[in-house]
Amino acid sequence: MVQVATSLLAGKQLGQKPGLHSKVKRVLAGMVDTAIEARKLHGDAIPIEGPLAARVDGHVIYYSLTLDPPTVTILVVEPASEIS
Repeated sequence: MVQVATSLLAGKQLGQKPGLHSKVKRVLAGMVDTAIEARKLHGDAIPIEGPLAARVDGHVIYYSLTLDPPTVTILVVEPASEIS
């Protein structure tokens, strides 16, 4: 089971858009699962040093992750610009 934590700032940012927090948790839990499987196949050739970023529902989510134990920490949430 993947643990998902948020920084105080990210918690406030996620709370400003209803439903965003649950979408982000699902997406990032999937990212951790994918990273675990990639590490099984490719070892340390897959970098996971953060911060990492993902686009979810018009927002850029900056996060860090660890694989043992599987944990993702949401650091910052920003609206995505049309350029990024």
